Amino acid sequence: MDSKQEFNLYNKITYYISYIRKHVIINIPKIHNDIRIHLLDESYNLVKLLRYAS
Repeated sequence: MDSKQEFNLYNKITYYISYIRKHVIINIPKIHNDIRIHLLDESYNLVKLLRYAS
């Protein structure tokens, strides 16, 4: 993968993670904490998979 393309993808993924934390996670009730945790884990897996792909 091209380093410039990888950097652009990384920036978009970090923006996506910050959006999830600020807008989505807050609106999920604390009763459904397992969904919150799973959503955050999957979003951080995007970064890990991007590093594997490069």
